[in-house]
Amino acid sequence: MLPSPLIPSHKPWQPCERDRLRLVSQSYQPGQVLPHGKARGDGMHIVERGLVALSMRHLDGRRQIIFLAGPGDVICRCREDSIDADAEVLSTSQIRFFRQDMLQQEAALRCQLLEQVRRQHERAMQHVFAIGQREARQRLGWFLASFSPGARELDLPLSRQDIADYLGLTIETVSREFMRLKRRGSIAYGRSGSITILRPDHLQG
Repeated sequence: MLPSPLIPSHKPWQPCERDRLRLVSQSYQPGQVLPHGKARGDGMHIVERGLVALSMRHLDGRRQIIFLAGPGDVICRCREDSIDADAEVLSTSQIRFFRQDMLQQEAALRCQLLEQVRRQHERAMQHVFAIGQREARQRLGWFLASFSPGARELDLPLSRQDIADYLGLTIETVSREFMRLKRRGSIAYGRSGSITILRPDHLQG
């Protein structure tokens, strides 16, 4: 049995009015990369709208997406001498940044961020569990079921390569599994590239 979906299953980040005045919000387009800590100083990004892929590279150049950050998610940017993941914007996004020193001054903000990090930790564990499944069909089924829980119409802002890098598969395997689901009548493709889930029960097996 695969874990229950969690992408995303929490309320988007809602900064108070004082935070809105003090924090810097910026729009990003697909393909842009958020600056590392060494570029802006220690701090955190909060995704208000859109989708960001956190990824790392293997020695042979292969990319592994380790987390998909959606509305409400926190992205920490590390110091120059720390291991850090690249944060690539996958869809048009609105992202807010605040400095580390603000966290030390605002107790309410610390509590809010702590709870958000806890929820993200749960999702990260489910991701690790899902990609530990031996069958590619199980990994892709979990991804589709978890991307927008309960929805029948999915508008995925990810390419087949992005999905492969997230699930630890090859792009050929991902394409083959999508075709298998289509042949079984589990999914259908819309005119705009969206995916309609016709048989949710097929995604788990």
